[in-house]
Amino acid sequence: MEALNGTFTYEGKLKGEQLRSEVALFERAMDRAQKFSMDLIKADIDERCVRIQESVARAVATAVLEGLDKSGASAEQKAIARDHITTRLRLLSGGQDPARAASAS
Repeated sequence: MEALNGTFTYEGKLKGEQLRSEVALFERAMDRAQKFSMDLIKADIDERCVRIQESVARAVATAVLEGLDKSGASAEQKAIARDHITTRLRLLSGGQDPARAASAS
């Protein structure tokens, strides 16, 4: 940009002042860099949201299973609850329910 010597416009064959192509090229590059930066920021935020959701899901599952322990549920009841929790959390995270996958085929 220093090569322009402070002249960002010029008088061309057309009437009126013309913007130098170097300036237009620089502006486009800046716009693309800004878009790329925003895409990186959004990707990082999405990744953090996923980690938070996974953490909350683990905490809920742990709380339910601990509640079953305190209530005196049998080992069989705890296993059924654990399987059901796992299946439902998988569904919430976009995974396919194994029972539905089996019935669909």
